[in-house]
Amino acid sequence: MVADLRADVADGRGFLWIVVAYGVGAALYFSLPVEPGAATILALALPLPSLVLLAHRRPSFLAGLLAAVIAGLVVGKAMTALAAAPRIDRERSLVVTAFVEEAEARRGGRTRLVLRPYAVEGRLSGPLPRRLTVSVRASAVPLVAGAAVTVTARVAPPSGPLVPGGYDFARVAWFEGVGGTGFALGAVRAATAGPPPMPLDLRAIVTLQGFRQRVADRIRSTVEGDAGAIAAALVVGERGSIGEAAEEAMRVSGLSHVLAISGLHMGLVTGVLYGLVRMLLAAVPRLALDWPIKSIAAGFGLAGALGYLVVSGMSVSTQRAAIMTALVLLAVILGRQALNLRLVAIAAAVIVTLDPQAVLEPGAQMSFAAVTALIASYEYFSARRRRRGGRRAAPAGVAGRVGR
Repeated sequence: MVADLRADVADGRGFLWIVVAYGVGAALYFSLPVEPGAATILALALPLPSLVLLAHRRPSFLAGLLAAVIAGLVVGKAMTALAAAPRIDRERSLVVTAFVEEAEARRGGRTRLVLRPYAVEGRLSGPLPRRLTVSVRASAVPLVAGAAVTVTARVAPPSGPLVPGGYDFARVAWFEGVGGTGFALGAVRAATAGPPPMPLDLRAIVTLQGFRQRVADRIRSTVEGDAGAIAAALVVGERGSIGEAAEEAMRVSGLSHVLAISGLHMGLVTGVLYGLVRMLLAAVPRLALDWPIKSIAAGFGLAGALGYLVVSGMSVSTQRAAIMTALVLLAVILGRQALNLRLVAIAAAVIVTLDPQAVLEPGAQMSFAAVTALIASYEYFSARRRRRGGRRAAPAGVAGRVGR
């Protein structure tokens, strides 16, 4: 292990291990048995500039690794503090008047609402939560993003893991600003009094969520049954309307990961855009000869990748795929090597910085592990071929061609 590490540093791959240490620091913060105080984190952060300076002026890889671990700890604490929002202190029945931020259809005729409350009837021990999630079965009004509604609901603080080491609902809710979860005790009604002005950030979210909901509804109305629900999941990332039997069939067959929008889907979208635009531009001789059509096509692919990221719901695997795709297309535009492990490292560093708790998510871990293995294998076989001078043995008949 130490020998491999030294070889990577000598080969200019030390940056990869710096990012690994950065992620380890973030994971270390979330694994602490008690929440560290601000003074503790500040004390850890004080030697950080000195370590960075030491690693830069007198190349010390150990100092760089230690600085990265400390930086991960600091970022984890800082982003956790920034995500702090009011929460329900105990289970209560409340009459909530709120804007609908998101409405996601679920199986069994239920709808999961993400609400932005602005008035509550009932006893609260603190300020209004920033967001509440409520499961409803009936509604007297259309449940669309931006609607002002009133609902009587039983809400409670987000629950922790159901088993030790299991999925932590409370941690995810903390970073999403959700201060309570529950279910409606009756039908959702339109708010009687005029709502206050909608916050600026909510306007942007409502516009995006409304577009995603219209796309999903259009797909499901055009393609009926589970096929339409799966198609909607692949386009906008909404998986709640997939039937239980279909979801179980995909799980048993090992195809559930296809529903998680990641590199495969991002590659299809950007690849089709890139290839189509380049083909159309190449069909015009003057453009093909005088214009950088490859770079122009890459620009269209980049716009498509960013648009798909926004529309698909921006899960961690989608963010990783979008960052890597964007870097690949920028490399094409700049005429640089487009595929290497540095792309994975940069994507990981960006995601850990913006959402440090993602290091604990199995989906994020599997996504990065899979793409790292793919690119590492590609680099290994490419280097092996270069060492052989680009020569390769001729395929032995049809079987050889199929195997290769």
